[in-house]
Parts: sequence; structure tokens; C-alpha cells
Amino acid sequence: MSEIYRFGDLVAIHPKIGRPAGVLAANSVEGQSRLERVLRLASEANLPELREYIMRSYLILYAHSDTRVLLLSIRHQRELGYAPETE
Repeated sequence: MSEIYRFGDLVAIHPKIGRPAGVLAANSVEGQSRLERVLRLASEANLPELREYIMRSYLILYAHSDTRVLLLSIRHQRELGYAPETE
């Protein structure tokens, strides 16, 4: 868990540390539904760019601008797709 906190500090300084999010290529109905929810969260926060960062066996999805970062999802790589943690 401390790795995630360190990632929060790191991404605040370097918001483009992750790669462009692969979630944008969701093919299944469930994947499209999750993608819509994540994009809505990013849009509501006015954060236009989605990125993902791999940390050991976790995939972190976040949205950012030049001044703000919003963690959208933390998923084990074995899980399919993304979903907001607030469901």
C-alpha cells in the first residue's frame, strides 16, 4: 500500500510518467460501460488526459492536466477492464 502513496507523490510531480491509457480500446460491452464511467469522471473533473502506470502487479489509471491528477482506478492486472472505486 505504501507504494501507492509513493506513486501519488511521484505522479503529482511528473504527471506524464505513465503511458497513454490502453483502456480507450475497450471491446466488450462491459469494457465500454466501464470506459464511459471513467471518461465521465475525468470529464467532470476537467482532466482531459488519461494515463496508466504499471506497479508490480497493479495497473493504476489516472487522469491529469498540467496542475492536477486524479486517480481513477487501481486494479490487479488479472482483473479485466477498469471501474471507478466509488461504485
